[in-house]
Order: sequence, then structure tokens, then C-alpha cells
Amino acid sequence: PYNRLPLFFLVLLFILQLVSCPVLGQEVQKKMLLEGDFRLWNEVHLDEISPDEKWASYKLEHSDGTDTLFIKNIYNNIIYNIPDGHNAVFTDNNLLICQSGSDLHILNLKTAQKELILDVRQFSYCKTSEQLVYLQKSAVKNEQLVLYSLQNNLRNTISAIDSFITSPDGKYVALTGLIEKKNAAGLIDLRKPSMVQWLSMSDDAKYAGQTWQHKGAGVVFVKQFNDIKKNELYLFKTASSKLYMIDKTSNEEAMNNWAITADPLLKISISDDMQKVFFAVKEINPTNAVQAESNVEIWNANDKLIFPDEKYNGRFDKKPKLALWQPETKKINVITSNDFPSVMLFNNMKFAILSNPKKYEPQFEPEAPRDFYIVNLKNFEKKLILKKHPFHIWALNPSPSGRYFSYFKENNWWIYDPLKDIHINITGSLSTRFAGK
Repeated sequence: PYNRLPLFFLVLLFILQLVSCPVLGQEVQKKMLLEGDFRLWNEVHLDEISPDEKWASYKLEHSDGTDTLFIKNIYNNIIYNIPDGHNAVFTDNNLLICQSGSDLHILNLKTAQKELILDVRQFSYCKTSEQLVYLQKSAVKNEQLVLYSLQNNLRNTISAIDSFITSPDGKYVALTGLIEKKNAAGLIDLRKPSMVQWLSMSDDAKYAGQTWQHKGAGVVFVKQFNDIKKNELYLFKTASSKLYMIDKTSNEEAMNNWAITADPLLKISISDDMQKVFFAVKEINPTNAVQAESNVEIWNANDKLIFPDEKYNGRFDKKPKLALWQPETKKINVITSNDFPSVMLFNNMKFAILSNPKKYEPQFEPEAPRDFYIVNLKNFEKKLILKKHPFHIWALNPSPSGRYFSYFKENNWWIYDPLKDIHINITGSLSTRFAGK
């Protein structure tokens, strides 16, 4: 007689056959991805968190640009969405403010009430005074600036304004516009929103380059004439309400061949102590005269850069330079030059590092090495600190206080102290191998 298999094994064999045999027949065919499906792809990016940490905003970004801003309560999962919403701001009194196209949205997260303000080009929320500042198209040709108090819903409107910038501390608004048919630059103290202090007015000049000191202690702007040699630079200190001004005649020796300009690549900056203002100047001499465009390319084997690179990046003589103005002493010094066109300021603005990107060109690295010089912005002494050092955008790392900067050399990380003029190897005694550039 044959040995009987236990019932369990018989059942198991039967199930295995059922499972394994039809696998090929049951395989689901994958859908072919078509070009039209690409629009379904999206990315999610966290945007902002509310002060009470109950709400979060995040963006759903599509490849075709049809993005959506979502605002979600992380406790009860209530969700609002604003198509094309951006620049979201949560306020302390449970409001969400954002812009969508030219529409400004205000959403009350407690009551779900919504307010829509149309034709808004720019807005800023000032936390200190709880005011919403925005530039809005008006019935007339010019735009109007609106100061909207979110505490009492009062609005102050100023007509014929074309630009504004709020101070980092949220206490002031610097603005430019038209007053009495003249171009003007002014200031508003948000504690007195109905009053404008006009700082400068002109029939034939415009105002540009408005920049606040990072704590809001002062604001700088450039008064631009058609003749660049007439340009003026202004500094207004909010604590003393004192206005300073320089032009080409303020220091004829220092400004002999230079004109003040507002340049997006050399933005105006102001030191913490309000004693230094860094701004752009442009050389005004016959060699800088605008030349007619030509289709002829001249390639010279002795050039440091090939023709296209030289044309767009290498003509240092045609680029603005960085200058330093000390308002209290009225001193002006031009820091960069054609020989040292590249500059990095320390955070305390007491030192600057200069270099020349073309010094060791041509070569085969993506970026040529450089000689780095440090300049003391008190006495303007210049000293070589690194020779033929590899360059990378993060190669030199200033400390937050501006006292030191770090760099990588000979397989170690170093710190340079400009006050003591010493280089310190901070990893040399460690057994760990370090990397850098």
C-alpha cells in the first residue's frame, strides 16, 4: 500500500499551484508615461509656521507654474487654499496675509473671514505696529501707498507713490513719489502714519537705491540726474533725524574721476555703528565712453580670457567700483580697482578682502586661484594674506562677528585673525582627515 500524505500537505500543494501558475497571466501592464502626464507631477515645500504653531503654510508646485498655497491647521486639519499664493505671512493676531497675482488676500484663521484687496503691486507687514503697507493702483495714473492698521481697520492713503521699503524693525517706511509735481524721497514714522517727512525733492532727478541699515537705524538713497556726474548720495539717521549728503564736490580729491551710482551688483550697505556707508561709483573718463557695437571678434592668444568671457565678465574698467563714505568725517575712499575688482566685506565692516579673478588665467580649473589681500578700512593698509589660493564661493568664511575668517589649506582648516595678523591651524593636531577647497 502507498503511504498517504497528510491532508495539510495536499492542501498546501494545491494552493501553491494556484498561486504560481497564473502569475504571468495576472501581471498588470504598466501604463506608458506620456508627455501630457508631466503636468501631474508636483513638489511640496513647507512655507511658514504661525506664531502660535497651530497653522502651517506649504506650497504645491507644478512644473507648469500653476502653484497653490495651502494653509493647514495641524490639530484639526482645517485647510484653506489660495491658487498662486506667495509671500505668505502669519501675524500674531491670527491672520494670514499673502499675494496672488495682483490680489492681496487677508484670511482670519479664527473666523474664516476673508478680505480681498485688488490691484496690489507690493506689500509688507510691519509686526511692530501691526500695519499692512501696500502699493495699489489708483484711479489716476500714479499708484497710491496705503497704510492699513490691522488693529482698528483705519487706512491712511498717500497718492502718487512709486516705491517703498519698510525698515527691518517695522517702525518706518521709506518711499519715493511725486509731490507738488516734483520727484521726492521721504519717510513715514508708522507711529504717525498720516505724516510724511520729505527728505529731498527735485524737478529733474529721480531717486533709487533705497536701503535700510539692517536694524532700521538709518536709510540711504541715491539722487540720480541725467548727468551722472551730478548724482548725490543721502543718509538719514532715524535716532537723530539728521540728514547727510555727498556729491562729486564733497571730496573733490577722492571723487575726482568718479560718479555716484545705484548698481544692483554692488548694493548699498550701512555698518552697525552707522559710521560707514558702502556704495557704488562709476569711473567717468574718455576711456569709458560707450563704444558702438561691433560684430567683429578679436581673439588674442595672449589674453587671459577668451573673447566672449572677456566681453561680459573681464572688462573690469567698465564695471562700477565699491566706495566707502564716512558721514561724520566726510571722508570718501574708493576700495576696489581694476587691479583688485573683487571684494568681500567682513560682517563688522572693519576689514575687506580684495582679489583679482584674472590674476592666474588662463588655467584649467573652473575658477582660477587668487591672491587675497586684506584691507583695514580704518587706515586702508593692504596686506597679502593668501597667495595663489584656490577659489570657491565659500572658500573664505567670515565669522558672524567679523573678527575672524576661516579657510582650507594643506588638508587643514585655518583661522585668520586680522587684528593680530596671525594664521592658526585649528585641525592640525587632530587625526581626522578633513576636506575642503
